[in-house]
Amino acid sequence: VASRAAGMAFSSRRRNYMLVSHRRDQFIEFIKSLLRHSFVLDALEESALNSWRHIEELIEEHRARADGSSRLSHAVPTVGLFHTSLPLARAWRRFDKRYKVSSRRFVSPSFNEIREILNAAQILAFEQQQHASSASSTPRRGDATPPAQDRTTTTTKNNYSSLSFVSFDGDCTLYSDGKNFGDVEIAAQIKRLLVAGVRVALVTAAGYGYDAPKYERRLESLVRYLEAAADVDAETLRRFFVVGGESNYLLQLDAADDADDDSRPPNTTKEDHRREKTACLVPRPDVWDRIVRFDDAAVDALLDVAEASIRESIEDLNLRDARVIRKPRAVGLLPQPPARRELLDETVLRAQDALRAFSRTTTPPPNPRDGGGTRIDAGGGASTKTNIPYCAFNGGSDVWCDIGNKRVGVQGLQQLFGLRPEECLHIGDQFLNTGNDYAARSISCCIWITNPDETKRVLDDLLEVVEQPPSSDDDSDDDDRDVFEADGLGSGVRRPGSPTVRADGRPRIFRARTSSESGILDPSP
Repeated sequence: VASRAAGMAFSSRRRNYMLVSHRRDQFIEFIKSLLRHSFVLDALEESALNSWRHIEELIEEHRARADGSSRLSHAVPTVGLFHTSLPLARAWRRFDKRYKVSSRRFVSPSFNEIREILNAAQILAFEQQQHASSASSTPRRGDATPPAQDRTTTTTKNNYSSLSFVSFDGDCTLYSDGKNFGDVEIAAQIKRLLVAGVRVALVTAAGYGYDAPKYERRLESLVRYLEAAADVDAETLRRFFVVGGESNYLLQLDAADDADDDSRPPNTTKEDHRREKTACLVPRPDVWDRIVRFDDAAVDALLDVAEASIRESIEDLNLRDARVIRKPRAVGLLPQPPARRELLDETVLRAQDALRAFSRTTTPPPNPRDGGGTRIDAGGGASTKTNIPYCAFNGGSDVWCDIGNKRVGVQGLQQLFGLRPEECLHIGDQFLNTGNDYAARSISCCIWITNPDETKRVLDDLLEVVEQPPSSDDDSDDDDRDVFEADGLGSGVRRPGSPTVRADGRPRIFRARTSSESGILDPSP
C-alpha cells in the first residue's frame, strides 16, 4: 500500500510538472489573451490601442504597489519588476503602422510580435524619462560624480536620453552561439554608444578567469574596430567592460600604452604588446573584489551539489558520452553528440531543484530596488546552508551551473558606476527560467532578442533615442486628444459632445473611466 501511495504521489508530481510552462513567458501570454478577444471579434483595429493603454495602467499600478497587491500581480503571479513606465500604446501604434497587424484577418498577434512591442516600449521609455528629467531641476544620480573616481568610473555624459549603461549577453546576442564576435555593423553601433558617453559591458557566461587574451580572442574584431576608429580616444575605450563567468571577473578595455602588465600574453614584453595593438582588455580584480565576493568553501559545496545532479541526469537520461567540466566557479555538461533540447531542459530543471533545496536560507535576498552602495557579499552562515547566488541554464548545446548570475554582474556594475536600474539596459536572448538572462530582469530594464540580426535592429532604434534631441512624437494619437481626458493611462473617457465617429467614418471606441467600473481584472469582490 505504501509503495502504491508513493507511486501515486510521484505520478501526481509529474502531472503537475507538465502544467509548468518553462518555455513560456506568462506576462506575454497574458497580453496575448487580452488581444485575442478583439481579434476573434474582428475589432483589433478599433480596440487594440485601448487594450495597450489598459496594460500601461496595470503596469503603473504594479510599479506603485510594492506589496504585491496590484491587479497585475493577481492576473500574472510570476510578473516581475518594471523599472520604468512603458509607453505601450505608442509602441503599438508604431509597430502596427509598419506591419499592419490590426488589418490581419486570420493570424492573431504572436508571442514574438508582443515581445517586439515590449522591446520598442522599453526603448521609448528612455526618451520619455529624459523628457521628465529635463523638466525637473533635480539632477539624476547617473549625472553625479561616481563614488570611486578612477579609470573604471570616469565618463562624460553626452547623449539625449536617460540611458547611461547597456549590458549585452554574448552568444546569440552579439555573435552566433559558440562563435567569436565578427559583425562590423554591431561594432559600429557599440562604438556610437561609447562615443555618446554610454558605458557598455559584455556580461557573459564564458569564464576564463582573468586570462585577458582568451576574452580578447572572442572579441578581437570589436577591439580592433574600436582602436582604429578616429573618434574613439582612450577615455572612450575605457567605457567598455567585460564581466566573465556571469559575475565573477571584471575586465576593462584600455589603451595599451596605459594598460597594466597583467593584460599581456605570457613571455611578451610591454613594447612587443604595444607594437601589435593599441587597445587591450585589462583585468580589474582590484576593483571587482571590493564589490562582489563569494566564500570559497560555500562555492565548492554548491558546485558539488550541481555536479552530482548533472551526473545523475547523465545516467537517467542516457547521456553516457557527455563530458562534465568542473571550473573554479562553474560546472558544465557537454553532450556528445548534441542532445535534444528537452533533455537539456530536464537537466537544468533537475539542477535548479537540487540547488534550491540545498540553498534554503533565512537570509533575506537583496532588494532589487536598491541601486547600490553595499558590497555583494555571499557566503555560508550559522543559520544557513549557503546564500551563494547561482545560475543553472540551458546554453543551447550544453548545460552550465555558474556561481553568481547576471543580476549580480549587472548590479555590481551599477554600484561601480553609481547608477539606478532605470538608467540601465540589458539585452539578451535567454529570458525564460531556463536561461541565464532571466535574473537580470530584477535589477535592470531588459530587451529580449532572439539573434544578432535583431540586436542590430534594436540598437538602431536605441541610437535614435540616444543621439537625437527630443522632439514631438509625430505618430501620437492626435485625433484622440479632444476625446480622451487625462484621467491616467488607459482611462480615456468620452466628453459630452465629443464625436462618435472618426474623420474616416470609423466608429470611435471609448473606455470605462476606471477598471473597477468596467470589471476588468479587478480582484475586489
